Amino acid sequence: MIGVNNLNTPTITLVDHEGVVYDEAVKRFKTGPNRVGPGENTTFDPSVVPDGEKYDFEYPPKRTEFFGEYCNGRNQIYVIAKTGNYSDKFIADNKLAYDELQAEKINPLFGRWRDLEDGITWLDTCYVDMSESDSEALAVGHRNKQKAITKLWLKEDENGNEKIEWSTKQVQPFYDDIGGNDE
Repeated sequence: MIGVNNLNTPTITLVDHEGVVYDEAVKRFKTGPNRVGPGENTTFDPSVVPDGEKYDFEYPPKRTEFFGEYCNGRNQIYVIAKTGNYSDKFIADNKLAYDELQAEKINPLFGRWRDLEDGITWLDTCYVDMSESDSEALAVGHRNKQKAITKLWLKEDENGNEKIEWSTKQVQPFYDDIGGNDE
């Protein structure tokens, strides 16, 4: 990667991506130099050459790298899961979602996070969503039956320096719609 740490200056990111079949993507997630260890909260892109890349959004340089790679000139992006896998193991739904995203020409990612409130570790197939607003992205999360989505955005501080912030946004539970009045 070539670039500087000041987001006000154009940065050239030279990260090569390659198409990766699901089984190889899982292998990259589990083994190799960028493997995701047990209990790690991370977003993992298996398509980054040669071994995939993990991004811990708590760590500002990795958050900035991820945002720079996927923002396509936008001031905000969202990471939204397509699965609801709370087993902390890869299951058939992960493969199905992975293959669907690839068929739609969308780069599939894996996300693992531990919900401390519920004690559940999620291991989902996810992707970068380019919604224009939080409400639009939350609606996508709702359609995907998600508990939460992740937002990354460009923020300018009082000195004019730009940095990448992130947060999780809670999605209205999909079961709240059951039994509603359709009139």
